[in-house]
Amino acid sequence: MFEGLLNNLKDEIKTIRSIINISEKLREIIADNPSQLNTEDLKYLQANAPLGDKWLVNDHCSSITRLYALYENFVENLVGDWIILLPQLYSCYQDLPESVRNKHQTGCATLLGNENKRNRFDSLSERDIIKNLFDTEYKNTTKYNLTSAAFLLHEANLRKDQLTRLLVDAGISATDSWQWIENHKKVKNFIDNNSRGSVENELKNFIELRNNSAHGKEIDTVLNANELLQLCDFVEAICQAMSELVLYCFVDRKKKIGKLQKIGKVVNWYQQQQACDVKISDESQESNKRLEVGKKVFLVSENQKICQNAIIESIRINKNDKNTPRRRIPIREIKDSEISLKFDKEGQKGLEVYLVISE
Repeated sequence: MFEGLLNNLKDEIKTIRSIINISEKLREIIADNPSQLNTEDLKYLQANAPLGDKWLVNDHCSSITRLYALYENFVENLVGDWIILLPQLYSCYQDLPESVRNKHQTGCATLLGNENKRNRFDSLSERDIIKNLFDTEYKNTTKYNLTSAAFLLHEANLRKDQLTRLLVDAGISATDSWQWIENHKKVKNFIDNNSRGSVENELKNFIELRNNSAHGKEIDTVLNANELLQLCDFVEAICQAMSELVLYCFVDRKKKIGKLQKIGKVVNWYQQQQACDVKISDESQESNKRLEVGKKVFLVSENQKICQNAIIESIRINKNDKNTPRRRIPIREIKDSEISLKFDKEGQKGLEVYLVISE
């Protein structure tokens, strides 16, 4: 869930990294190794390469402009996918948070009254907006759809305040969204490894760079290849943090409506084997529920700012000093005991393991 969006973003950023690296290598060849220019193609490059810093400025502007477009598009798609899921999480429209209902109504009104704003969104018709609004007017209606575009009408660039407002207005509020983002492991590693001051300032500087690049202003400070690659890392990190934040809100709501159940907690993580020991909960479990190789679980820790879905790749039961592999096992048979699990994702000690108990 949401992994497709994140994987697409990573692919696009990989392309930007490749272009940055190739441009840097070409500059090195042309500037430092003229003796190696022994083919007509390389001689052509030397003769026609942009003069001075113009090549660097072009790489700077194109990379940053593209990176911001990917960032904003990712946020809007992530929020849009969340809005589509809300009828699954709130079966009755009136159960939606009041702030979400209010934002939907005012956003739809804006879209209906402004054709230019409406035209920003593909395949969005006045009829669909009106129908979605009409369906929500029935008291306790259980058949409704929300107009995702109503939640995406931001005017400013997505700095901290605008970003967090966008998330909260969409009901992504099971935890403090900004606290989750700035304390996510990948974001913290970026800040620490690159001696950055704060996530908020990094995002603010990124957007200022984007605005200067996109609006044709004179570029006073040109980022070199390494600095552009660091910016790629930052965008990738902050977007991964957001995808896990939204997944956490999904899991939190599923728990509240009885569709997910905690089955245990990771008490040991073995990095080399990419496996763990899980202490199975002594809480009552549905009698027909079982762990099974190939089954999806959720690995969650609000304190560690981690939420990801994972597939069970192997199960081993430790009993009577024997370590026995199993393809499946009823949870009631291992209640209040430890078992060994291997997932397709990296984990760590302290993660809670949740299993879908009802579709």
